Amino acid sequence: MPGVLGVAGRGGATRGKEGGEVVGVADYKRENVVLAVGVAEVDITATGGRGGKGKAVRVLHWVGDELWSLGSAGVAPPERLEVSSKLGADIEEGGVSLEGLGINDEKEEEEGESSKAAEKRPEPDDGGDEHPFPELTTAEVDHAFRDALVYSLHEVLQNSDRTPNAHHAMKFPLPSAYVLSELILPRLPSANPGYSIQKTSWRKVQKMLKQMDKDNLVKIKERGGDVLVYAVNWDSDRIRTFTPYPIEKPRKKAADSTGVAPAASASGSSSAAASAKIVELYKPPVKAGAIYDVTKTSTKAFYTAAQVRETLYKYFTAPTPSDEPLVSQTNARMITLNPTLADLLIDDSRDVELLRAGRATRDMLAERFLRLHQPYYSIVLPNGEETKPRAGQPPKVVITLESRQGRKTVTRVKGMETFGVDAAKFMEELKSVAASSVTKGPIEGGGKAMEGMVEVMVQGDKTAEIERLLVKAGVRRADLTLDNRLKKKK
Repeated sequence: MPGVLGVAGRGGATRGKEGGEVVGVADYKRENVVLAVGVAEVDITATGGRGGKGKAVRVLHWVGDELWSLGSAGVAPPERLEVSSKLGADIEEGGVSLEGLGINDEKEEEEGESSKAAEKRPEPDDGGDEHPFPELTTAEVDHAFRDALVYSLHEVLQNSDRTPNAHHAMKFPLPSAYVLSELILPRLPSANPGYSIQKTSWRKVQKMLKQMDKDNLVKIKERGGDVLVYAVNWDSDRIRTFTPYPIEKPRKKAADSTGVAPAASASGSSSAAASAKIVELYKPPVKAGAIYDVTKTSTKAFYTAAQVRETLYKYFTAPTPSDEPLVSQTNARMITLNPTLADLLIDDSRDVELLRAGRATRDMLAERFLRLHQPYYSIVLPNGEETKPRAGQPPKVVITLESRQGRKTVTRVKGMETFGVDAAKFMEELKSVAASSVTKGPIEGGGKAMEGMVEVMVQGDKTAEIERLLVKAGVRRADLTLDNRLKKKK
């Protein structure tokens, strides 16, 4: 009740509302735009609910709910609502009045609207790229999600490199979010919007995984409020004998008929959604050559962390001179330490217990193996091009906020060229949005890595404007860092 500021009625009338009346709810800043529809729970006076307590309106439909999403998804409410003059007396300064509207009037209104809609219904276009998806039952959605998970597991099992021990193809435990995004969603039959975890009988992927555990498909544990997959039953007939099905790819939308190309941003990319991506790479050390030789993997190339671990996992399952498997027959996560692994990954002074036991966990060995490699990075620019690998840690765009001559505040930014941002175009855009002078100069003390780059400086605190422009140009916020050198006021 305290949140109700007033009541607007037909023709400017300001009488109150009685309990049971259908009412519209609007923001006081946009009184002519109804954001929710509901039924008054209590009598509401013309002056609103000041001094009252309790719930004023039982909301039936609001902007953003499931009913809203069935229409034009993603459309935000307008700032103004233009109403046709044909509505005559139904128009008021505060919007269209809902006075006199009752629940029983729905059928008559629906019949009138349906006849009008039939007249305006467009003819089907056989040449269009889009086609309506069929309605799905809950059982069909359940079946699709279950099959998608089995499909992904079947692919892992069929990988020739992983057949000896498929467990090592995946880094367990697997969080439920990973299972959904990487193992289920990519293997759904089509882009039908009906394929949603909320539309399954489980409603949540955690509940689905609990059912898969009961079906003896996976083994799970609950930890920290999440459900983690710790193992897969690779002997399951459902996984081994699964028959892959074709996956319908979403059709690309046709090019704009106007032929007008989108405006280029400071990144030089035509896609506003594209962003630069840092790829962390690793170069094998000479002392790890024995592992790479056994797995027939080159030591001259660069690898991602997952590929480095995969190389070690291949070594675990490779034939040994003694024909004794390194992977434990009772616990696939335990690895027997042979002389190669012990010399490379075990510290004689710190790992006395491991040496005495003669075995260690797969994950611990994989992390130590990764740390032996020299870190490199490359950057996939918004236009799709990838830079050459460079040694060291990935860079960031540095935004510095400082004062000059004790009183003038300036904002400096450097390193944007690394992410494919055109400095000249960036300066033009910054000058426009910041309404201030923008200058550039060489980067001092940047070394060889900063050769050919510039440092851009603008008067005032323009960190927010700079961040927005860089993100628009394709730089992720995670790749930005702020160095605030302003003295804090006491």
